[in-house]
Amino acid sequence: NLKIFIQINIGNEAQKNGIQIDELDTFYNYTTKKLKLNVVGLMCIPPVYDNPEVSFKLMNTLSKKLQTKELSMGMSSDYQLAIKNGATYIRVGSKIFGKRTYWILIFVFFLITLINIKKSFSFNVIQPAVPL
Repeated sequence: NLKIFIQINIGNEAQKNGIQIDELDTFYNYTTKKLKLNVVGLMCIPPVYDNPEVSFKLMNTLSKKLQTKELSMGMSSDYQLAIKNGATYIRVGSKIFGKRTYWILIFVFFLITLINIKKSFSFNVIQPAVPL
């Protein structure tokens, strides 16, 4: 049976996805009772510039209220705080693989720019219709 986490937009950030805290109870009940999904836990990514522990404590409270088994929160920079506050899953990619390098994004942007420049200098020759 597929295990599902509900993502919470814990910081109410416009650029992030997830359920708003005030919609969680309704959404949880809908997914578990009506849709019969196997929701095993909650997950979040706290706001970058806030103290993550505030978000982690709130997530732990929400998880206990719903009695979910799992709690996914914390990344390479804050996983110890997440564990301290009840995380059962953490994401530590940059601790394992190192910091992300964005050279590939720059390269892709460069290629797209070249393609667009080429398109602006090219033209299509329209063949006149020749009656048969």
